[in-house]
Amino acid sequence: MTKTPTKTIILSSGGTGGHVFPALGLAEELHGRGYEVVVMTDHRGKVFQKATGVSQVIALPTWKGRGRLGPIVMGLGLAVSFLLALVYMVRLRPVAVLGFGGYPSLPAVLAGYIVRLPTALHEQNAILGRANRFMVRLVTRLGLAHKKVKFTEPFRNKIVWTGNPVRKSIIAIRDAPYQLPKAEEPFRLLIIGGSQGARVFSSVVPQALCDLPADMRKRLVVHQQCRKEFLEATIAAYRQSGISVDIRPFFEDMDRQLREAHLVIGRAGASTVAELTVSGRPALLVPFPFAMDDHQQANAKSLAEDGAAWVVLERDFTPSKLQELLLNAMKDDKILKARAKKMHDLGQPDAAEKLAQMVEGLLKS
Repeated sequence: MTKTPTKTIILSSGGTGGHVFPALGLAEELHGRGYEVVVMTDHRGKVFQKATGVSQVIALPTWKGRGRLGPIVMGLGLAVSFLLALVYMVRLRPVAVLGFGGYPSLPAVLAGYIVRLPTALHEQNAILGRANRFMVRLVTRLGLAHKKVKFTEPFRNKIVWTGNPVRKSIIAIRDAPYQLPKAEEPFRLLIIGGSQGARVFSSVVPQALCDLPADMRKRLVVHQQCRKEFLEATIAAYRQSGISVDIRPFFEDMDRQLREAHLVIGRAGASTVAELTVSGRPALLVPFPFAMDDHQQANAKSLAEDGAAWVVLERDFTPSKLQELLLNAMKDDKILKARAKKMHDLGQPDAAEKLAQMVEGLLKS
């Protein structure tokens, strides 16, 4: 009996966690359905290759220039990546291409369109990203993480609401109940700042926590993500505070970190929002103010309106403001429990399954 050849699907994305993690979540699901999965991204995306179901991660070249030559250099980089993507299309013979946004996703989707492969996009944010806005006219389907996404109205006939895929290790937390500690037990605070950490958290959070009353500092167990260049200074800021701290540039055990967290402080990127809602953990969100089209504030606003998270703009994120929120949250269990339930209610643990069904629907059509 001749074995049916395994079909290959290409996922293309920008190199940040917000783009790569949803792609890896879908890759796990597609692998379980018998597909080979290749992820095309830039050099940043290589560090996220931990998921089962990804045959290989191909880093296409991306170039950035400054000043007047910046757009020209970037255009040349995209052109080279596009030609390489065409070569890979011939070599790998994929059956479909799905883009997850970010400029590094452009070459593979465009190459797939040129060779007449079924193509689709997925948008993780509440605003359609600029790369996806450029490509949406070319593709057959547009999967959305949010039910309301700005700039998608003209493409209603292409839209499939899927939610935002997360890794299976995060989905496994969903049934783990959110339990607050008793009065004398440790209170676990998780601080994350996107794929590379956030500078503002390294300065504001230690100062706020170290000025808390001694009995509260004694209870705190802090797990904080921090950029490598700020690591020593951040560790030093906690010294002699009496606070138990674990500070790292990157948490590879994010499932365990979320499972144990009583409160999360983080940005409002798409992957962070998806993982918080699926795991059902309450959060204080500080949107990155320089995100493209201010999409992080739109993401955070949707959670705040549903009562699932506190949102503080970076300009208002001061040690005194953080202290005020922490003191109220740690003294009133009802606040955190209510927000955890709201967050859990918004979770979409079957997003990868819905997105995989969308892709398979493309193949059938």
